[in-house]
Amino acid sequence: MTIAFLFLTYQKPDQHFINLLDVLKRFPSVEVVLHHDFNQSNFPDEIIKEYNINLLPKHYKTYWSHINNVKATIDGIHYIYNLQSKPDWCITITPNCYPIKSIEHILKFYNDTEFDGFIEMNQLNVTSPNTVREKNFNNKIFKKPLFNIKLPTPINKSKTIFINRDKNRIPFSKNYPLWHGSNWLSINRKVMKEINNRLSLDHPLIKFYQEELLAEDMHPCPQEVILQTFIANETNCNIKHKYNRFIKWEENNWSPLNLTFKDWIEIKKSNALWGRKFDSTQSATLINKLNSEILYENK
Repeated sequence: MTIAFLFLTYQKPDQHFINLLDVLKRFPSVEVVLHHDFNQSNFPDEIIKEYNINLLPKHYKTYWSHINNVKATIDGIHYIYNLQSKPDWCITITPNCYPIKSIEHILKFYNDTEFDGFIEMNQLNVTSPNTVREKNFNNKIFKKPLFNIKLPTPINKSKTIFINRDKNRIPFSKNYPLWHGSNWLSINRKVMKEINNRLSLDHPLIKFYQEELLAEDMHPCPQEVILQTFIANETNCNIKHKYNRFIKWEENNWSPLNLTFKDWIEIKKSNALWGRKFDSTQSATLINKLNSEILYENK
């Protein structure tokens, strides 16, 4: 079984990323695929060569909650599906991730599972919203102006013109509901094939974000909507609506907490395969514990 790991990066690799690459090299058959935003930093050629990294030929300028991140992910999935090694699984991962189960356990899990993918995703009724969450999404999609234009007036003040979004170009409907969830996923070759064959960059979901949401910060977050909505509506894949990640959040904070040794017991009890976020300094003791008791035990 071949597993492909897909990274989207924008910073030069730090020591934790190097340590993660060292672990991924230990998989018996592995492909590491990288989209790097060269607008923000360079990525050392020597690391690409040392770890046999597949660098995507095209790169986008990436921002959090922007369609370019999804385009980079889709390009990566297309690339992985068409690799000569024909990877069985594609796993999206970050430089701040780390396995919290042994490689043998991870391989057995993906080999034995009945599911085609592991994606956190929930259906939302945004056309006739009932819950607070659905009403918030409805407002962002249907009611929020496309953009504002400030024009000078004769008395040197500015006037804001609201241009309403074209509702006929909104892809979500009663028959094509919006699905929402985490952008960290694991998908097998069946799901990759559907994405490769039918989710192109001119798909209505992509065009909606490119043409109707003209901003660097797009809501609802495209990384948490597009792949989830496409897979739910346009494939017959068997998806487990969990993403197998151990992540801790602070209330009212969109960024995950760094995992530390105090999380060890909880991590050990978890059924998740991957954890994030790890920091080379704050997580050092925890990483040593993972290495000695899980990853490199009896090696």
